[in-house]
Amino acid sequence: MSRQEMPVPASSMGNNADQVGIFHYDVLAEKWTWSPEIFEMHGRVPGEVEPTTELLRRHSHPGDTTHLADVITAAKAPFSSQHRIRAAGGRIVSIVVVGEPNRDVDREVRTVHGYFINLTSSKAAEAEQRNDLADEAAGMRFAMASRAPIEQAKGMIMLAYGCNAADAFQVLIDASQQSNTKLQTLATNLVAEMETGVAQPASARTHLEAALLRLGRRAG
Repeated sequence: MSRQEMPVPASSMGNNADQVGIFHYDVLAEKWTWSPEIFEMHGRVPGEVEPTTELLRRHSHPGDTTHLADVITAAKAPFSSQHRIRAAGGRIVSIVVVGEPNRDVDREVRTVHGYFINLTSSKAAEAEQRNDLADEAAGMRFAMASRAPIEQAKGMIMLAYGCNAADAFQVLIDASQQSNTKLQTLATNLVAEMETGVAQPASARTHLEAALLRLGRRAG
């Protein structure tokens, strides 16, 4: 496949990458050709430096166990590899490199060409999304903790007024708005008030006992 024929990988399209740069490496001449995007990923301006194997090594992140230069220059088959670039100025750029070697009639690799795909901002977006998910999970945990006293308070109102759950919830909302008190706080205080040990009105107890007896017999 010629350099012009090689398609841009599908993973580099759309929102998965911010930049796609094309490279070409002539194995025999040890000569590199970079598109402007690859210079930019390295924090360089086209023409500022000549792209070389040594330049790739100097910009490799020290934490990467495999050097990008080695992956490309030793390529014997199509490859895809993830790396980090330490750009001029210290900025760390996360990239995926997709490449393909070309062989001559003797089956020797003569050139390697492919793409540098900048994933840096995509990774930042993923990290932000993870933070959003963590915030959402924390909110759900808070909501679950808040739900218990609200449900208890609804049950008390349903018993006292002989209403359904929706009407009981509306009573709580109305009381919350009139007193300018958060719904969860109002419900918690109401439950605490009913847990003081003070005997409840006989009518409420009688109604509850009758319901428990009736339902208990039905279950039996």
